[in-house]
Amino acid sequence: MKIPVGPPAGGPYSLRRLRERRRLAARARPDAGLQPWLAARAQQFGPGLVALVPAPLRRRLTGVHRPLARHLAAARYRRRYGAPFMSDIDYADDLLHYGLGVAATRPALRYYDAVRMYFQGGEWNAAEIAAVVREHGFPVADARSVLEFACGWGRVTRHLVHLMDRSRLTVSDVDPAAVQFVCRKLGVGGFPSAIDPHDLRHDDRYDLVLIVSLFSHLPLADWGPWLDRLGRLLQPGGALAFSTLGMHAFDVNVPDVERGAFEELAEGFFYRAANETRGRLGTDHYGLAYVAGGRVRDLVGRHFPGRMVAACPRALNGFQDVYVLERDRP
Repeated sequence: MKIPVGPPAGGPYSLRRLRERRRLAARARPDAGLQPWLAARAQQFGPGLVALVPAPLRRRLTGVHRPLARHLAAARYRRRYGAPFMSDIDYADDLLHYGLGVAATRPALRYYDAVRMYFQGGEWNAAEIAAVVREHGFPVADARSVLEFACGWGRVTRHLVHLMDRSRLTVSDVDPAAVQFVCRKLGVGGFPSAIDPHDLRHDDRYDLVLIVSLFSHLPLADWGPWLDRLGRLLQPGGALAFSTLGMHAFDVNVPDVERGAFEELAEGFFYRAANETRGRLGTDHYGLAYVAGGRVRDLVGRHFPGRMVAACPRALNGFQDVYVLERDRP
């Protein structure tokens, strides 16, 4: 069977339009959501003003600053969705801390910049993976039941609920506290996942399972068991869409001097025992994996109870590959 290399252009959520919008947004200033003069003054005088605040009062200042920064950063999404937007971010969220690291060059606006990156990245991921499955015959809005697996603290979920009826959405993550947070804040159903797929206890079946950035972290030994277990969470004829880091990402993202840190576990499968969870997850089951398309097709063919519908290189953020699989029908 010939595997299509990407979705066709066209439609309100086409990848071509999403990529163009993302390209234009990337050219915008990081402080575009603030009045320019206000952002400039904050960057110029903010660090000095903070230093003048007595240490015992800084925690109270943070307690006011963070909700205000999130509210300002969320304004564009309230306008876009024409509805309330869940802007709370738990400080335990690893992706928030990643953004704080990237935004460290602007101390006075660091938290605001990190939150804007967090919201924007989640928006892009939700829109792009929804576009992929829609353009291959599995619209999110039409699915009777959708599972977002490895949801984390809801970076993508808070946007998905505006693309579908949230009563049809279920979330799951290995961190029970994250699942509770997402369910409480967004009004969706959820259940805890497991490190070992054989330990996952869940009997419901879904029309659509969406996974952003889980397989990009799994070691080779875990791919087969997870493809099998996730396939069994689907209704017959249901679809699984997941993202991976392919060889384009390896070439772009990994400098030559760091490539020796990756072990080639099989042809076209490179793994490094490191992750961004600050010790929360062990690297024996959660590291960093770059996988060639041929290796993905081989693993799907041997372990998934169905077929590959599409392989879409660089469909997520112009960086991660996305694969769409369909479970066998009776």
